[in-house]
Amino acid sequence: MRYFWDDYFSEPGLFETIQFELAHSTAARHAWFDFTPEVFGKIPNKKAFEVQDGWVLYGDFIK
Repeated sequence: MRYFWDDYFSEPGLFETIQFELAHSTAARHAWFDFTPEVFGKIPNKKAFEVQDGWVLYGDFIK
């Protein structure tokens, strides 16, 4: 599942749809969100997400 917009927290039913699809999947799946710094700042309850450091396939990572 990919969501290309930055309105995660204002799009009605988005998280319910994701939960429904995960619950009805025959494979063991988890949701993965790659938030931009701007969207991350809009998260109303950051404790609802597991936050990990970013990773780089190749090259240097600058925070």
